Amino acid sequence: MAEGTPDVKEARRMLAKGICIAGVGETEQGIISDRGSFELLAEVTRTTLDDAGLELKDVDGIVTAFSFVESTLMHSTTLADYMGMKPGYFASVAVGGATAPLMAVQAALAIDAGLAECVLCVRGDNTRSGISSSGMIAMAREMSHGAYEAPFGLTTIGGYGLLAQRYMY
Repeated sequence: MAEGTPDVKEARRMLAKGICIAGVGETEQGIISDRGSFELLAEVTRTTLDDAGLELKDVDGIVTAFSFVESTLMHSTTLADYMGMKPGYFASVAVGGATAPLMAVQAALAIDAGLAECVLCVRGDNTRSGISSSGMIAMAREMSHGAYEAPFGLTTIGGYGLLAQRYMY
């Protein structure tokens, strides 16, 4: 396994081994006050596994993202417990706008290293219903780097620029 984020050559090697995204899913979006974040994550998990032709018992790894609404620091293990899963590989990713692609990278690296054969990557939160606008702004400010992002602000496009720059490095 290569160190760091795979480059194009490494990604092609993994694809040749059959490491791929096998299914995708999404839930309803908007203000959904009758369902919490974990209910939405469970729903999208079922949709994704149906799309891939897999069952929950086929999943032996899970990668999730952070939550703005749920008060858990161990997001992937909490979701696994909620779903009744017993995967051998867990990871929770929190890198802002680069979270989704890094989740896929984590899954591919875990499979490549033999830590899992089928890794579920799932991201979702009920921020439209579960947290106020002012609460979201306060949380984003609190999560910013005090010396660099807070005074000047890391823009969304700037974050993607950093990801692209790292990829090209």
